Amino acid sequence: MTTDKKFRPGAVEKDLPTWFDGTKTDYVRNRMLFDWLCDWRDLRPHDPQSLPAQRDALFEALRKRPGWRGMLTFPSRAIRHVNEYEPENGLPRDPTSGHKDVHLLMDAEDIQAVLRNEEECFGNEAYNKLGSGTFLLGLDDETLRKRQRTAAAEALHYTDPDTVPKLAALAVMEAEPISLRAPSFDLAEFSEQAALRFCSRLFGFATGDYPLLEKALRGAYMALTHQILGRHFVSDPAVVAAARDPMAGLFMRACELIDEYQRDPDDDPEKLPTGVDLRNDLVPGFKPAMRRLARDAGDLSGEELGVIVVGVMAGVVGNVQAAVCSALHEFFRNGLVEPLSNKLRDKKDPLDLWPWIAEALRLNPPAAYLPRRVKRDIKLRGNLELKAGDECVLAIVAALRAAPGGFVGAFDKHDKSKILTPPPKHAHPLVFGLDSGPSRHGMHSCIGNLLARPLISAIVRRVLLLRGLAETLDPENGTVAGLERRWGFTCKRYPLSCRLDRQHALNVSMRVKTPIAVHAEALKAVIRAGAPRIEWALRESRHIHFAWFEFIENDNRLVLHTVYDGLFESYIEHFALAVGELFDKIFEHIEDAPPMPVSKYPGAFIDLIRRNDRPVAAGYFFSAYPSAETAQIRRAMEIEP
Repeated sequence: MTTDKKFRPGAVEKDLPTWFDGTKTDYVRNRMLFDWLCDWRDLRPHDPQSLPAQRDALFEALRKRPGWRGMLTFPSRAIRHVNEYEPENGLPRDPTSGHKDVHLLMDAEDIQAVLRNEEECFGNEAYNKLGSGTFLLGLDDETLRKRQRTAAAEALHYTDPDTVPKLAALAVMEAEPISLRAPSFDLAEFSEQAALRFCSRLFGFATGDYPLLEKALRGAYMALTHQILGRHFVSDPAVVAAARDPMAGLFMRACELIDEYQRDPDDDPEKLPTGVDLRNDLVPGFKPAMRRLARDAGDLSGEELGVIVVGVMAGVVGNVQAAVCSALHEFFRNGLVEPLSNKLRDKKDPLDLWPWIAEALRLNPPAAYLPRRVKRDIKLRGNLELKAGDECVLAIVAALRAAPGGFVGAFDKHDKSKILTPPPKHAHPLVFGLDSGPSRHGMHSCIGNLLARPLISAIVRRVLLLRGLAETLDPENGTVAGLERRWGFTCKRYPLSCRLDRQHALNVSMRVKTPIAVHAEALKAVIRAGAPRIEWALRESRHIHFAWFEFIENDNRLVLHTVYDGLFESYIEHFALAVGELFDKIFEHIEDAPPMPVSKYPGAFIDLIRRNDRPVAAGYFFSAYPSAETAQIRRAMEIEP
């Protein structure tokens, strides 16, 4: 099932009556609903060709239906049997086939009532497929759940209010070398990497654990979203199975580290597990959450502590990724990027970004849906009855988009450099869960407010400070590529561009003609003779930091290495025009040379350089002065060009 932004399902207003009238099969009704929910529309406001998103049109049409009570019962594609979470021999206990019914709750009051009555009336069995019955998100035993949530809340609460923001800033800084190296970047990838670094630092994993964290938490989020919503519309049994082994590996590693932390009763900084670096120079006195859990374990076993760690992290990375992308997307749609960026650069008037982020999350909550199973009969608002065994999906996004007091876009339309009215400072309670204390539902709120909020703010702030920040255009049609979502709420990709005032590395590897020895010697002679001309051209360009030639693979290849400022095309074209005749001589000894003379065909020369460029490994390139250009350095050193 495609959820591409170009996909346009039928109009809700026309098709919704037929959805209810019984003329459609369960399969067709399931497909129609999924199409509507997935179509959230990435369109600019005030676009004369834009139409309401089918998802929003659905929510609005349902609210207008006579007798509407806030619940839509739809046929699910998930396996139908008595207890789908405990099959026998891989087969359902109940062989009954067909679509089972699921209740989509869309009213804010009903959803809050469900969250407040979880311990008595609602269960979290949908999450159990990701792990054992001790998995934090899937616990229905209130005693066990309270023990885990209380321990987690205490371990994650730092008395110094600057601790978590400093960790967030460190995580963003550590994600930059790979994810913000080029003028074009993927915001979804950058925010994911920052969230992974944050989790690694917060809990106290070793540097070598990063690949495991990345694989496990990425797979866990995919499996979580499948269990939350996807399984009702998409048949994909592999996604949960693929997540289990990495999650099990992460669980084992967490238990191992907790055991190591417990062996150090004196908090000796020299006795940290191998590979763990707390960076106390940037976060003074920081104690990672696993160390705090280990020191104050109480009657919790080592495995229970490991379960807490993995359970807390399972949804953090994906939800932070979704929150960051949603915030920037709303800022772009409402013309807030430039005024917010200007405010951030104004050191005299520091700006708290959170009110704007919170409103963006009201419109696009990262946890858009939550699954629950009814444990005993209950009546909600308006005599809405739920029976024991019923399955529900709490449509947080429907409730929040209907909430009053929307703000995004409320700034001076005549002077977009000014922001007149700040939005409310606090997020809607459903964005991060109900704030009712760590002993009950406050764990969700604790994670959101104490951990995710500083991290989301730090990532959004860093991105807004990038010069020339813009949404990337689709090269095929020139339109904005936009935010790509999976199932209408998770974030897959969000290509952006910016102006990066930093150096770039170029490593052009070219194959030498045969006989190798003859042509390699000829190339060395050309380079030796042309060195003065090369030197002159490099100095004249005023944007080359370093340059050199290297023979590798027993002289089979000639590599040109350079470190330069600015745009790739401008740099290469300068050389094609300035020293084209020198490259003509070089290409006489190179396989697959471009048309010559180079000065006459600069485009072909650029294509060859780009084609033969070997990018730095994993996109990592270090510079001690990343924002300083060659011309600035030369002026500072009083060196003549």
